[in-house]
Amino acid sequence: MPRVLLADDEPAMRRRVKALLDDLGCEVTEAEDGRAAIEALAAGSFDLIVTDLRMPEADGLEVLDGLLNGKGFLGKREPTDIRAAAALALGRIAGPEARAVLERATQDDDPVVRSNVNRALRNEA
Repeated sequence: MPRVLLADDEPAMRRRVKALLDDLGCEVTEAEDGRAAIEALAAGSFDLIVTDLRMPEADGLEVLDGLLNGKGFLGKREPTDIRAAAALALGRIAGPEARAVLERATQDDDPVVRSNVNRALRNEA
């Protein structure tokens, strides 16, 4: 059963998305804001993260930045596939904040992550 983290500060939106994910057979963990999402990531692993971009406490960009550039929510670097996916997700977000997060990752030592960061910066994500 896929484990999904659903982060959104609007309860009605969480209910609608959760219902869809439940119908697909997913195990859904809900977070009411970005800080709760970060805490959930520190407490467990997920196959998919669905996050709102604009939330109180910490927004979706901060969550993605932590996955891509941070030491990780468990005090260690996130796996390559998680960091590469975060880079591609950031590439779909128009705006200087997302670009700044990506630019901080251009020198990543992992070639897969670095390739996805560069694709995202070229708008090929």
